[in-house]
Amino acid sequence: MTFGEIMFTKFKSLFLALALLTVLPLTLKAADAAASTEAELATALADNTVTTVNIEDDFTVTAPHAISHEVTIKSNPPDGSTVTQYTLSGGNGSSFFDITSPTAKIDNLTLKEGKSTVVGQNSRGGAININVVTGPVTPTAISTITVSNVTFEDNRA
Repeated sequence: MTFGEIMFTKFKSLFLALALLTVLPLTLKAADAAASTEAELATALADNTVTTVNIEDDFTVTAPHAISHEVTIKSNPPDGSTVTQYTLSGGNGSSFFDITSPTAKIDNLTLKEGKSTVVGQNSRGGAININVVTGPVTPTAISTITVSNVTFEDNRA
């Protein structure tokens, strides 16, 4: 038996696995994440593989959370209905989201008591900040934000 035959026999399963990997395309599944606290929301939004953040309880945010990739943020009540809207509160001290993503969706939430922490000429939204990226990107390519069935209550810029 030659050295090549020995190696092939010994590592046959590895060679077959590598051959299959070169033929089959890899598909990464989009991920959902649940958030019942501000910490869980921050973790979910920091993960670029998360495409849906399911809000599963009312809670208060203490700082705006960055949205830098395409994501949907929505209420996810245990009964599966769209009647229940969970509430995110800024506690009159913080806005909720700072969006730089090309696409984001916010659905079936109440955003209340948000307040911009930026004052003066560059003041931002009390609930949602949409940041325009400077540079070679044109404003039309920046953001498409879809907000549906969202209640804005007592937010201040």
